[in-house]
Amino acid sequence: MGEIHTNTGENSEKRKLEKIPVEEVLDSLPFGVLIVDEETHRIVYANRHALEMIGASEKDVAGNICHCFICPAEKGRCPVSDLGQTVDRSERILLKANGESVPILKTVAVVSWHGHKYLVESFIDITRRKKAEEALQESEEKYRRLFDENLDAIFLADAETGIIIDCNRAAAELIGRDKSEIIGQHQRILYPPERVKDGFSSTFKQHVQGEKGVLEDQIITKNGEIRDVLIKAKVFELRGKKLIQGIFRDITEQKKAEKALRESEETYRAILNGMNDTAWVIDFNGRFIDVNETAVRVLGYSREELLKMGPVDIDSSLTEAQIMKLIRNMPKDKIQVFETSHRTKDGRIIPVEISSSLITYKGKTAILSIARDLTERKKAEAELKKLMEQLKMANEKLSVVGRWTRHDARNKLTVIKSNLYLAKKRVPSDDPIRAYLDEIEIACDHIAKIFDFASAYEMLGVEERFYVDVGKIIDEAAALVSGLNNVKLINKCHGLQVLADSQLRQLFYNLIENSIKHGEKVSNISINYKLVDENLEIIYEDNGVGIPDDAKGNLFKEGYGKGTGYGLYFTKRLCEMYGWEIHEAGEYGKGARFIITVPKRSHKGEILYKVGQNYA
Repeated sequence: MGEIHTNTGENSEKRKLEKIPVEEVLDSLPFGVLIVDEETHRIVYANRHALEMIGASEKDVAGNICHCFICPAEKGRCPVSDLGQTVDRSERILLKANGESVPILKTVAVVSWHGHKYLVESFIDITRRKKAEEALQESEEKYRRLFDENLDAIFLADAETGIIIDCNRAAAELIGRDKSEIIGQHQRILYPPERVKDGFSSTFKQHVQGEKGVLEDQIITKNGEIRDVLIKAKVFELRGKKLIQGIFRDITEQKKAEKALRESEETYRAILNGMNDTAWVIDFNGRFIDVNETAVRVLGYSREELLKMGPVDIDSSLTEAQIMKLIRNMPKDKIQVFETSHRTKDGRIIPVEISSSLITYKGKTAILSIARDLTERKKAEAELKKLMEQLKMANEKLSVVGRWTRHDARNKLTVIKSNLYLAKKRVPSDDPIRAYLDEIEIACDHIAKIFDFASAYEMLGVEERFYVDVGKIIDEAAALVSGLNNVKLINKCHGLQVLADSQLRQLFYNLIENSIKHGEKVSNISINYKLVDENLEIIYEDNGVGIPDDAKGNLFKEGYGKGTGYGLYFTKRLCEMYGWEIHEAGEYGKGARFIITVPKRSHKGEILYKVGQNYA
């Protein structure tokens, strides 16, 4: 490479730097450096770190076109030399000698040396960072699912400004507003005006100032209804911004019950006895001080007997120490929920779910506990588990039998077709018997296709779903269709991804094969897509004869059509399994037109399609 010559003057310290070996300096750098001839794009130098990253020696790298190793996708359109752009800390790809692609962060500087321009390209390996970003994205998606599916209302706001920046579905339902009406608004819209002071609710201020635990407050819905809530909040920092997440639990009905208990013994008694669940009031000594009629009926004890007892006398799962610990640790401002079992007077065991909260009973604090009988639910769960196991076993048996049957039948079909071939060789083409043999051969082909359908149908819903490139899957399907040589296929779906599985290939195969077999004069097939509101529409069109109006109602029914009658039936079922819809909207005489509608999200909240990245 040479040396760096400095203008030292008379300074003795500068003389020490008069000659610095460039290669030694560049080899000591902790990142890769390539020096590239701007005109020819050939590599004239690679430092030690670059050679290690590429996995090749200097003689294998020097003299090669830079795109052999770095930014292979930009050959002929170099951002610096061809497009006149600046490349500063841009993400690119390094192609190692063994063919492995490595993500890098690259910076390019243009330098002149002896009247010739060179590109000095420095880069670092960002594989770990990319993996960390992918892990972070996966973590964020998991958090989003948990956030959206939480049964409690959750609001996320800027702790300093009070602006709401996110909320889940339960939050929108709690206050009767769309998420679009909530996000971007100040948190004071959640509260009645009288509970807001200086622009903030008192509970918001308390939580921001570090108040821990659960606070009680009231919120106001869009239609003006006031509801009681418990709010548990947490303040944290994210990307340098102070945020507050509040979890709101609606306790309106519980508050009404508590109010009824306070206001009227008669009303309280009616409410308590009107419950279908077992209910009782417990003091802090662990004794029943009131019970409802359901408790008497379910447990088999008289009211007088129960009032001499406590939870420890009827609980078959928890010890006395565990029960007293639950009583001592009763939360002041939320409901305590747990599962246990009760023993009736005649010895029956009843699985129950207990919900307990503090109330004021005859002027004193007590515990209201409601026990819901889980017997039927437990039976249903056990029965469901048993049925699922039986169904799994039955499916496995059916699958095995189906595979064996199809395998055996296919072997027999092969024998039949072989004998048909030999028979047709012996029968003249004008012999009437020849027509019967042709019909038998067609029937054999139909049977083979029915077996193909059965194999594909058996796989419905079996595979894990992943994001599939629609354009690529259409190309693969078209390659399997015979008779497509004289048909122009226009595929504009590259870069479109949908959440599906490998069966999607069969869907497009069925549509293309139908066009070829039944379109009569098809010379063009076009597949493209567009967004309508938040839905994706994949549009399949041909220029054949189209589908008569009187046939459209039966088009997707099992067994309908000229062939086996299973192709479009399978297509419809596959779309339904994906959570999509398909219908035919062509004009008879002008061609078939199938529209597949894909919603933005599934009922589980999964994103069903992605648009914008070109994978072609």
